[in-house]
Amino acid sequence: MNKNFQAIHYFFKEYLEGINAGGTFSVEELIDLFETSENENIGKSIIEELKMVENEIKLYDWEIDEHILSLYNKYGKNKTKKIIEKLMAKFND
Repeated sequence: MNKNFQAIHYFFKEYLEGINAGGTFSVEELIDLFETSENENIGKSIIEELKMVENEIKLYDWEIDEHILSLYNKYGKNKTKKIIEKLMAKFND
């Protein structure tokens, strides 16, 4: 199983850094935009990745996958967790 979390990284890079570089949108608005703008394959990928990452964010820092840890280092642990939890809430409906 590939655990590089490409769709999650894509959301962080393209939506949080790209579209929301000026801080205009809330995370919820970005998630809604992501859901409506991206193709079905990205949607399926992020659902699969969120299922894998759900357990990752509950681990100690030294046990976490390096790809999630890189998000922690770049965006902060609490912010990353909150965004992932909001993504899970939206896509696990």
